[in-house]
Amino acid sequence: RGRRPGGARLSEWDTRRMPPEDAHGDGRVGRAGAGEILAALERTVGQGTARIELRFESSTEYPTQLIGRARGSQAARRPPGGSPRRRLQARFFERLVDVLAWSMQRLLRRWERKERPRAGVLDFVGQRCMYGTPSPSTAELVVGDRMWKGPFPTAAESEGGDPASTLQPLWLLDLVRGVVSAREQALETLDGRTCRHFLALADLNRAAEAVSYPMAIPTGMERLDHLTRIGVEVWVDDGGDIRRIRHTGYYRHAEDGGVPLSTVTVDLIEFGVELPAAWAGLPSVRDSGSSG
Repeated sequence: RGRRPGGARLSEWDTRRMPPEDAHGDGRVGRAGAGEILAALERTVGQGTARIELRFESSTEYPTQLIGRARGSQAARRPPGGSPRRRLQARFFERLVDVLAWSMQRLLRRWERKERPRAGVLDFVGQRCMYGTPSPSTAELVVGDRMWKGPFPTAAESEGGDPASTLQPLWLLDLVRGVVSAREQALETLDGRTCRHFLALADLNRAAEAVSYPMAIPTGMERLDHLTRIGVEVWVDDGGDIRRIRHTGYYRHAEDGGVPLSTVTVDLIEFGVELPAAWAGLPSVRDSGSSG
């Protein structure tokens, strides 16, 4: 449950292999790795557009802990003796916890089924992306810090839209703009391409300074210093382009023993793709200057 490819549990991966910046070994190595990622980002953005796939993975660790705590709390309150009424109340609450646990376990089984990848297009110049199922009525459009749901272009004509979350491709790309330290891992193969896998730490404040719109704050960020150490994974191919970005959201920060909630991954499949004609009528950050 809640496992990454390769078998490592999400919490183990982030707490053991994503240390604070000064634990990246030589600080110069961490800064050099960050420089390589930022250079790859510049090259990637220079491609103009990309065909993408977006995937979500939900962790069952946090709900499982809630079930365990509920059962443990009820067991601690169980009276050793007491009146028949007290014993009846205790049995009632035990059954209630069992029913709730059964319902949550069914929900967990549904969470464990990975969603199918959502295909889409990322427009680096207009700082926007659209992704979803093949049906345009279920697609989602993100422009800067705003989000609309299809059908398009009608939906995007409504003023304002909704605040964009961290669970979308543009936020992942913008997070990489704030990378301050990175450590290279073993080479991996993605879609037949040899890629360098980096574990990085990003400063959300620095990332936000690089764009003209506000950025959403991930879950689990309880202190200001947490915003300077947000874990992100980046894969760079042998041509110097970013091919995958991944971020795990936590209940409490990973460094404070946080529990993973979900992971979002965007794969950049093909660069320089032509934007659909319908995109001409959609908003972009470039048109408005800033969507905030």
